[in-house]
Amino acid sequence: MATNPERYRSGPVTDGFSAYAAGNKSYGLTGRSAPNIGPVGDLSGYRVRDRKRQADAHRNALLKQLQSRLGGNFLSSDSLKPVSGYRNG
Repeated sequence: MATNPERYRSGPVTDGFSAYAAGNKSYGLTGRSAPNIGPVGDLSGYRVRDRKRQADAHRNALLKQLQSRLGGNFLSSDSLKPVSGYRNG
């Protein structure tokens, strides 16, 4: 893909991004330095992340309990601690 050298001679690039620019990038009309500042409209990604973290924590608790019981440590805190049920959804 050939680039048009006249595009860069004519002044700043107007699409908001220049691979040849030096220094920090600026985003938006105010020139902020971070691209993702502001309120989040769609919270479904956070819910998916939280469900995955909850499932991982439940799995880790079950594995620790199983390992302690298989090792014969029936009175260890991992073995005696009740593991609450994981609810998907």
